[in-house]
Amino acid sequence: MERLENPFLISGYESPEYFCDRKAETSGLIETLKNGRNITLTSPRRMGKTGLIKHSFHLLKEQDSDIAVIYIDLFPTENLAGFTQAFASAVLGQLDSNPMNCLKKPQHSLKH
Repeated sequence: MERLENPFLISGYESPEYFCDRKAETSGLIETLKNGRNITLTSPRRMGKTGLIKHSFHLLKEQDSDIAVIYIDLFPTENLAGFTQAFASAVLGQLDSNPMNCLKKPQHSLKH
């Protein structure tokens, strides 16, 4: 990966190399997601909620490459149609290039 000229990011998420601290928050978020519980993150604007989510998603994908993580920014949506478009774009963007791979049932080995 190419190094950034300015390591002080003010938007988005680049990589763990540029994510600073927040280990307890990251661990708590990952634990919550792994256990299938709902979570709400609240704080004033520009405090790093998106970065925390994207960092946690990155670590989850590192731990299990088969996991599907989807980030949807709902702030710019103005109505149900906008929400539906954002949701569909995010989900379809994460699907495997071969749609049939997404429909395969897990293979279980049976021991007799």
